[in-house]
Amino acid sequence: MSFALLCSLSLLGCEKPAQMASDAPASPATETNAMPEVSAVIAPAKAASICKAGIAKLFQQPVSSMKAVPVAGGIIRVSYRRSSDNTLWSNDCRLEGDRIVWRAVDVSPGSGPGRWRDDPADGRVTYSVEGDEIIVEETF
Repeated sequence: MSFALLCSLSLLGCEKPAQMASDAPASPATETNAMPEVSAVIAPAKAASICKAGIAKLFQQPVSSMKAVPVAGGIIRVSYRRSSDNTLWSNDCRLEGDRIVWRAVDVSPGSGPGRWRDDPADGRVTYSVEGDEIIVEETF
């Protein structure tokens, strides 16, 4: 099943993000939090726009309600206030090639980040950029 979301957003030029190196393979306990090597060079503002579009699509919220803040290591925290009950929701996002990988943050107050949605059983969220539009698709 595929869904598409078109978001008209201004996109900025590209600059190379910092990359993390690892000498040892990740253990199963840390693998879900390991940072993969960035496969494409994306400017931070553009990455934030892509993450906002992805989270908006996943949670059926308007992109205009999203706020994005860089956290560290290519992770962008996207938050929004849900209009139906005025609760604040936050998700972390990172880009791996054309894939948007995300995790919930503080679903219960003080619970911290959840697991990255990068398991083969999770929906696969991808994006493409066509001019000023960001197209997000989720497949299962």
